[in-house]
Formats: sequence, structure tokens, C-alpha cells
Amino acid sequence: EGKRQQKALESELRTLQSTLTSVIPTQNLINGWLKEFGFTGFQLAVSSDEHSYSLIRDDGTPVNKSLSEGERNFVTFLYFYALLKGSQDNSGNTPEQIVVIDDPVSSMDSSALLIVSALVREMVEICLNNTDYLNQKIEGNFIKQIFILTHNVYFHNEITPRQVNKYRSTSFYLIRKTDNISHIKLCVRQSHTA
Repeated sequence: EGKRQQKALESELRTLQSTLTSVIPTQNLINGWLKEFGFTGFQLAVSSDEHSYSLIRDDGTPVNKSLSEGERNFVTFLYFYALLKGSQDNSGNTPEQIVVIDDPVSSMDSSALLIVSALVREMVEICLNNTDYLNQKIEGNFIKQIFILTHNVYFHNEITPRQVNKYRSTSFYLIRKTDNISHIKLCVRQSHTA
């Protein structure tokens, strides 16, 4: 009985917190993702000024410099992702956005790369909702355009195969640098007719 009441009160608290423009809903969201994705050695905590965050170990001690570069990049990406999905005021409305992601998987291990890839695919689906109203796989259309830059072939392969049949709303470019000059080439789908 007491546990059920506690869970109900915690649920009500989360609901009330989510109606405010606050750092607490973002903290709860990111900590939920970290737990769901198996990152249990650290968590996000609201700093004493209540306007920023810190990373702490389960015993409450600060993480400081003990996280790997990949772990820091992963937490940073989760924060970026949470900001994209959230409201900037207490209206609850997610603003329309143009998203630019530049090599988000730098120094990440394969499990973090797969998680980030799945989240980027979700962002792409939200963007595609603007052009494909009948086949929405995820709710929302607040991402109006998305640019994804990477030199990581594994990441590229994780996010692009599902887009091959969507050339009417998706473009791929190859950027090469020759003699210190960058060249951009539109990748055109090859015809399958012989």
C-alpha cells in the first residue's frame, strides 16, 4: 500500500514538474535514458544553483574527469536530444527546428553508437513527417530540416539504409577535400533498369 502510494505521488510530481520550464524534467528524462540504455555508473544531478547540471556517481561524488570522451559525448548528445524534444517555455509546445548534427558518435563504443543511431533515425522520422503525412512512424513534425555530417561509415550505415527509398525528401552528399579545397557532390540514385 505504502509503495503504491509513493509511486503515485512520484508520478504526480513528475507530471507537475513537466508542466514547468525547469531543469528537473530534463534531468529525469536523461537519467531514465541512461538507466534504460545500461549506463548505470553515473547520473545527471541538478547543481546547487538549480539552473545547471553535474554528473555524479551513484554515491553522490562528482564524476570529474573519470568519464571517457565517448561517455561525455554520449551524455552531451542525450542532452541535445532532450532539448530538441522539449519546450523552451511553459507552453508545452515544441518549437519548429532545423537540426545540424556533426559527427555525434566520435569516440563512442559500439553500444553507444547504436543508441545514438536509433535516436538520429527517430529525428529523421520526425522530419519526414513534414512530407509523408500518411506513414508516420513517430509523433511530431517539429524538425523541419535535418543535416547529418559524419565521416564514420558505421554510423552512416546505421542511419541511411531506411532512407534510400525516400529520395523525394532526402538527399545525400559526398564532401571530399582535394588540394585543400572541399568539393561537394550530390549522390544520385542509380537507375535499376538495364
